[in-house]
Amino acid sequence: MSTRNVDLLGQWVHPSGPLPVHAASDATNSYAIFKAPFDCRILEVQVHYDIAITGADTNTHHVNVDSRTSAFATPTERGNKDFTLAVDASADTVENIVSTAFDLDEDAFLSVEYEEIGDGGAVALGVLSFFVTYRAR
Repeated sequence: MSTRNVDLLGQWVHPSGPLPVHAASDATNSYAIFKAPFDCRILEVQVHYDIAITGADTNTHHVNVDSRTSAFATPTERGNKDFTLAVDASADTVENIVSTAFDLDEDAFLSVEYEEIGDGGAVALGVLSFFVTYRAR
């Protein structure tokens, strides 16, 4: 998958490329998916699921999208998908995980956190890809 930005009438879509497989037993991990090339407005963040995911109330994972001003700054959660009981995802589907627009300063970035709940044993996330739609502000 390309990691190039695509200009769509003043908006760009940045594909993150597939993130590493996150097995059910994996601990909480965080991955950078986008670094702002200039002061911009994030319009949405979409996630693509490569496998079906079935939620559970205990021993599961949550997927959080955070913004950070630097690598060690405290994150601000911008969106999430908590795979609890009856919250599922179908294989090969795309959905918005962030749908409320927000500003991101130049060189700030977005990260995805795979948050382990309990021992994470009931839910494997597979390979996720993210698509960030943004524009200059």
